[in-house]
Amino acid sequence: MAGRSYGTESGALYAARHPQQVRAMVLDGAGDHALPMRRAVLDAAAATEDALLRFARWCASTCGDDVLARYDALMTTGAPSARLGRHATPEELAAGVYSHLYFPQLWPRLADTLRAAPTDASALTSGMPFGSAEYPAYRAIGCQDFPSPFTGPADLRRMAGRVREAAPHSWRYSEFWDFASGCLGWPVPAANPPHAEPVRGAPPILVVGGEHDPATPLTWARGLAARIERSVLLTYADDGHTGVYNSACARSHEAAYLISGTPGTTRQTRSLPCQKG
Repeated sequence: MAGRSYGTESGALYAARHPQQVRAMVLDGAGDHALPMRRAVLDAAAATEDALLRFARWCASTCGDDVLARYDALMTTGAPSARLGRHATPEELAAGVYSHLYFPQLWPRLADTLRAAPTDASALTSGMPFGSAEYPAYRAIGCQDFPSPFTGPADLRRMAGRVREAAPHSWRYSEFWDFASGCLGWPVPAANPPHAEPVRGAPPILVVGGEHDPATPLTWARGLAARIERSVLLTYADDGHTGVYNSACARSHEAAYLISGTPGTTRQTRSLPCQKG
């Protein structure tokens, strides 16, 4: 069994409830459902900022362009979007950029879209989640798992200031800030709010985290692995969200483990590194 990103939430819950039904399980791009929402919001904001800055450094050396300056300008003015038929807001454009940070193979396209955006930001707004057919389900499910921790508008404003400190460029959109702010005032209590649920009695489970994942920080993978008895943590140094999509080393380890059921390390170390590339 393999779960990535949000799938690690359901995978870890299944392992906690039914450990004897697990033969092998990979949790890649791991979330940590034990984290309080305020901590998760700041962690995710910092991870998104890190990914944006790494993209900008890559483009400075590869494209010869200051894409961070282009990004900051868009965040000030917004931009017209023929796809939307109106002027896109900075928040919408930030969400579109965020979706491109998941995969470094999209970074050249992102550089092109940032250059074109002042004239037409359709390529960015096509990447934002808000207009997709799945977004209502995403929002409804998210508010059950990641409810807003805020007591009201003043509390929300204070947290917005902390998010801006953690992510001076990308603060307008990161996924957990979207959950926390967008779920404020949700009309029903959350069915599955953050809480710790240890996993005991399962075979060794492979937890995977990236050093520069824009969506699920490596600290989350470490926290999840610490709550899973006999787990092995695999870390990869490449950019992007999840090892299976962005690290040949991680893919190789995951495939070998799912076939053999053996994580490939000693019980004493309980960890595996993947270098960049």
